[in-house]
Amino acid sequence: MSTVIRPVALQPAEGRWLSWFGNPLRYVATAEDTGGTYCLSWGQTTPGDSPPFHRHSFEEGFYVLRGEYEFRCGNQSVHLRQGDFINIRGGASHSLKCIGNEAGELLVIAAPAGFDRFQMEIGKPANGPDGPFEPQDRALLGSMNEFAAGFGIDLAPPASARDESRNATIRRAGEGLVIDAGGDRYRFLVEADETSGKYALWHATVPTGGGPPPHIHSREEEGFYIIDGEVTFYSDDLAVRLTAGSYVQVKKHSLHWFRNESEQTAHMLVLVAPGGMEQMFRATGSLVRDPVTTIGQMTDEQKSALLRLAPEFGIQIIPPKGH
Repeated sequence: MSTVIRPVALQPAEGRWLSWFGNPLRYVATAEDTGGTYCLSWGQTTPGDSPPFHRHSFEEGFYVLRGEYEFRCGNQSVHLRQGDFINIRGGASHSLKCIGNEAGELLVIAAPAGFDRFQMEIGKPANGPDGPFEPQDRALLGSMNEFAAGFGIDLAPPASARDESRNATIRRAGEGLVIDAGGDRYRFLVEADETSGKYALWHATVPTGGGPPPHIHSREEEGFYIIDGEVTFYSDDLAVRLTAGSYVQVKKHSLHWFRNESEQTAHMLVLVAPGGMEQMFRATGSLVRDPVTTIGQMTDEQKSALLRLAPEFGIQIIPPKGH
């Protein structure tokens, strides 16, 4: 008998909580969850907080959920606000700082995973969203270089690294290629060719009744983070309703689908690792030139194209069973 692989759903307060130098940090996906392809965390930072200039071997993406940040990557400085995204390439020297008067919130992707183990070694375990979030001794930073190197992290890059040309992809809120696919709208924040193939990420707008048919991936680990609204995820005999701050991790070979069964449009981030599946949407969806237009429904021709091309991307579409 084959083993049934089901998605794992986390409600907003669930996950692995840490204190990261006094700030709350919540891991929703670790290397163990994603087969090592990526890790994903939510973190809160207070104004003025800034890690030292550093670089590492993995790709790192930041999506701003709240607040304002200054990112420095090589010789470029950029301010990002709510809804903005940046991916910093492996090897690029960078830092970031929470600016303004309010605490900021970030989603952070590291691909491949490994940064999660580093933070769990250094951070202090917390009981949940209410903490306590006790600060580490900041003098610890002085002795972390050798330890960090074991995770592909260089906490003391040469000064010349700050003069390097920008090696990052930036998407402001509303920017990025937009495609209508399967009755939803996808805006690509970063694609495989911008992350050395490690991952792709897009913002999904899911109207009432929206969502894909049941399907199975054979190549990608997939994660969904709900920004706002309500989405119901299904898998075999599982049905779970998720709201803002919830997360679903879908492993390869796991049957899954989702539906917006509420009366309001939902928004979420969709992450696949490795990247590449986004090319299927390019091939079967409709390019959107005016993002304020109504989301287009799939034509019969597009449905046929999806059924024909999905296997080429390692995806099996399953006829729905009453959902």
